Amino acid sequence: MKISKKIVSPKILLTCSLAMTVMPQLAQAQSIDCFQNLNFGSIIACPATADTVRLSPTGGTTSGGCSSAGGSSLRGRCLLEGEFFPVEIMQVTLPAATATIGNGTSNMDITNFDWGTTAGGPTTTVTAFITTVDLGATLNVKAGQPDGVYTGSFTVNVNYQ
Repeated sequence: MKISKKIVSPKILLTCSLAMTVMPQLAQAQSIDCFQNLNFGSIIACPATADTVRLSPTGGTTSGGCSSAGGSSLRGRCLLEGEFFPVEIMQVTLPAATATIGNGTSNMDITNFDWGTTAGGPTTTVTAFITTVDLGATLNVKAGQPDGVYTGSFTVNVNYQ
């Protein structure tokens, strides 16, 4: 049995992930481990139209238009541990602005960082001694985005309240 696949449109496959750098504001008695990087999976960009790909903090990707998202996308995950008793409140903040990822010759912007909470948004408040928080974001794909592996980083801040 012979299987052949013909690609009709000039779509480009790209893969991107984001490594998270964590910056505890108080070094004493807290631990932050972002053990799962934000990974948008494999994306086929539109040849003539810019588009967005949304990675949900609950997992899975959706395209805003003609782009196609697939492959092994992963939401970001961070483990937060406090060492105070009774439990102290921690405020966890993602970038409110844009992070940029690149492949050495081309860039894409990441926007709309979002914690997996009912309120959403770039800031969440945690009251547990140990908890895992999930995050998502939106990838802004340019028209005719060159293929490649795109990487970058952003900072997660944690403050005791």
